[in-house]
Amino acid sequence: MPYSCLELGGELLGADGAGSYHGAGMKRLTCLTMCAVAAAGLATRAGAQCQYGLSIVAGPDCGGLGSPTRGASINEAGLVAGDYVGCGAQETFLWDGGPDLITLQRPPGVECARPWEITDTGLIAGTICVTSGGGERAFLHDGIGFIDLGLPPGAIQSAGRGLNDRGDVVGKWGTGVHAFLYRDGVMIDLMPDLGHPSGEALDVNDAGQVVGWMGTSVGTDAHAYIWQDGVVTDLSVIPGGFTAAANAINNVGHVVGSGKVNDKSIIKEAFLWDGGQMFNLGTLPGFELGSAFDINELGQIVGRAWGMPGNPNIESAFIWQNGVMTDLNDLIPAPAGVHVTVATAINNQGQITGQADFGVGDVVAFLLTPIPPPGDLDGDCTVGIVDFLALLALWGPCPGACPPSCAADLDGDCDVGIVDFLTLLANWG
Repeated sequence: MPYSCLELGGELLGADGAGSYHGAGMKRLTCLTMCAVAAAGLATRAGAQCQYGLSIVAGPDCGGLGSPTRGASINEAGLVAGDYVGCGAQETFLWDGGPDLITLQRPPGVECARPWEITDTGLIAGTICVTSGGGERAFLHDGIGFIDLGLPPGAIQSAGRGLNDRGDVVGKWGTGVHAFLYRDGVMIDLMPDLGHPSGEALDVNDAGQVVGWMGTSVGTDAHAYIWQDGVVTDLSVIPGGFTAAANAINNVGHVVGSGKVNDKSIIKEAFLWDGGQMFNLGTLPGFELGSAFDINELGQIVGRAWGMPGNPNIESAFIWQNGVMTDLNDLIPAPAGVHVTVATAINNQGQITGQADFGVGDVVAFLLTPIPPPGDLDGDCTVGIVDFLALLALWGPCPGACPPSCAADLDGDCDVGIVDFLTLLANWG
């Protein structure tokens, strides 16, 4: 009579009970593999999601008054860039998880600074306000100070939006809307390549692919696009809709944004372009509008859903992954009075920043950090065959000094064995 995998558990522990793999190894290895394959065939939790730990990024105390904060971007080290308003000016800050914000010193002649993106190398792009009628200018912060990117001839203002690790900055300039790319000290007008009267550049990846919108105006006939080395790819409009504007592109080349789905109203919904096809992601249930603001290399998308006037559901931040859009407020143990409203950025660790309501009239930046289920070794918030193979590769005593334990040692006994496998199996899906 054949054994079940669980019946073989005692054998798998081995004579020494330590969970090491020895003896009739191939039979036991085959059994474990069959268990994993069988589990893979079971119905898994549709759209399984991580829970998140919530950190509030409070602004400085300005004479007893709080300062509203906004999380704009986050890099792979978990460093958040944002801004706060208070104490006399709008300032750019960095937050590394410590007790205090790091405020970037504005140079003389600059009244305010708003960041939009931070890279893994610590570069920051955004917009500064120049005194004496100078208007707004795009900036690059190189870790030492603010660099005013200047203006093309005839332009009176500019705004920085996207940034990559090589220091390319994209945005818009002019009294109208003109997309630009700042590269190697030169501001390049993208409009001749785009071939439309108006357009914006809103993000750029490390391959130099620029995304945004082009058309007469963003609300009437805008098409999303990808620009690379003078070549423009027209991504057209959201399926079933009338416009599209691309907000972000990851290093895989996938694009997210939003588009109008009704030409007679302001209704718009989020979209994903996966390199070959555009998909309408819709919005959260109970809301009429949605927009996707960022996508990481794992394909996780974050953004904002909001309601039309009169809708009691005002706004909520969302994450889209595994084919499911979820209200982030349903995934956090938020204290009373905290409501996450806008998710602006997500890194490849799954950390998210944005803006939340914290009590009546208080707006604060936040950091969400995923709490993966036991057995999720690859950090995708699900437990599956990849996690099983990772556990199998580490079967036996943890290499090196222990503690600290190795990743697959789920019970903390410094040995990857049957108990760890059963824990993984119990959380499958």
